[in-house]
Amino acid sequence: MVGMYGARIAALCFESISGSLRYSRHYTDQFLARPTPSEMEIRFLLCDDDPQVIEDYPQDPRGSSCLVWGATNHSDRIGHVQCSNPPDALVITAYFPAETEPAKWTDNFRKRV
Repeated sequence: MVGMYGARIAALCFESISGSLRYSRHYTDQFLARPTPSEMEIRFLLCDDDPQVIEDYPQDPRGSSCLVWGATNHSDRIGHVQCSNPPDALVITAYFPAETEPAKWTDNFRKRV
C-alpha cells in the first residue's frame, strides 16, 4: 500500500510546503477541542520520516480522501492526517492517535484493531 501512494504523498507534501493546503471547518473545530497537529506539524507528518497512506476513502462523501500516517519533527509524535486528494487538497482532520484513541490502533498506529 505504501508504494502505490507515493505520488499522492508527494503532491500533499508539495501543497503543504507551498502553503496551498486548505483546512476544513472540522479541522479548525478539533484544533480548539483536542490535541491536534499544528500546520507546521502537519507539514512534518506529510513530508518527513516516510509518511504512508494507511487508509483510502474513495467513497468519502466530502470527496475522495486518504488517511496519512507520519511523524512530527525528530519522530517524537506519530500523527494522522485525513486529506482530500490533490490538487487543492483539504485537511479534513488531523490528530495524535496515542492521545485521542490509542486502543483503536496497532503497528505503531498504522493499522486499526
